[in-house]
Amino acid sequence: MTSAEPTRSLRRDKSGAIMVMGVFMAALMVGFIYYVKGIGGAILFRERMQDASDSGAFAAVTVHARGMNLIALINITMVSVLAVVTAFRLLAIMAALATIGICVFPGAGGLLDEAKDLESNYVRPLFSVLRSGNTAANAVVTAIPIAAEAYAIDAATGAFTPTVDTAFPYPSFDALPVVPSTLTELTQRAGTAAMPLLTKRLSGGTIDCFDDYFENRGGLLEVSIEAAMNIMAIIDSPTTLAGMVPQKLLDDAVLSGPRFQRGVLAAGEFDFGLSEQGVEVASWGETEDAEEVQRQMQIMSRIAFANGEFYYIGPGGRDESLWNQQWMARLRRVRLGDPGGYPCEETSDICDALDSMFTKDLHKAVVH
Repeated sequence: MTSAEPTRSLRRDKSGAIMVMGVFMAALMVGFIYYVKGIGGAILFRERMQDASDSGAFAAVTVHARGMNLIALINITMVSVLAVVTAFRLLAIMAALATIGICVFPGAGGLLDEAKDLESNYVRPLFSVLRSGNTAANAVVTAIPIAAEAYAIDAATGAFTPTVDTAFPYPSFDALPVVPSTLTELTQRAGTAAMPLLTKRLSGGTIDCFDDYFENRGGLLEVSIEAAMNIMAIIDSPTTLAGMVPQKLLDDAVLSGPRFQRGVLAAGEFDFGLSEQGVEVASWGETEDAEEVQRQMQIMSRIAFANGEFYYIGPGGRDESLWNQQWMARLRRVRLGDPGGYPCEETSDICDALDSMFTKDLHKAVVH
């Protein structure tokens, strides 16, 4: 009887039963903890990479905006110099007419000699300024994209390493969307700009008198434009004249379109090793589903992309965009892989590569 009692006691003893459940629950909790840790780490990692790509994209478009403002400054300088010389020629013409009794005004004789001297002294330097302005603008068009790419990479990697392993802008080394304009635009703008200079030297009544006198030639404004054209006609070489014109936007460049946008892609590698081990413990070695979850998190945390735009906020739209220094920069919302989403609205190698890398995994989930 004595030996049977321990056996019956062991069968009926339920103490420690909760330990079995506790082992399973502990393993599950370990999995939860490491899973949350992995997700949290991936989120923080990707947020830092996103900050890096945002910084790079904004740096790139900021440099481009400054380049466009510099082009506008060069254009304004070229027209202003020609306008001054045009005003000298007009003053000489108007003073000569006054000396023969047409629209008489005080001091016409002295103004005639002064204006002739000023015109002759400034014509040759004018051509040097126009030639230098065109050369400088062409250099800006080429150099700014290179500088922008360097600034973008530095902004995306400099303050965000080691999170970011690499970063590259796209499209790479794409020149500013401007081309040389025409001599006609130069002379028309210079002739128009010369008119306010005349009013500072002559009274409004005298200006009105000459405007009426030149009515059969389209008025004083048309005569001013013609005077600017005559000054440029001193140079009879089309090739030389082509190197003295301002810049204009490309004909197919639409404001806020792809030509005014730049993107940056940042990439890094997040270590999911510890999180994978924890999830494997929770799944009791059944790692197929767990590995798929980790793989998706790795893909989504590995890259970050941003898109920026340099844009014009001044008056006159695209026709006046290179005659006002009012270009600015901003970030844009972008989703890779979407139809019409930049940069994939153009056919290019980089677009195809980005699509093949990210469309399957990211375009449904990641919007920035």
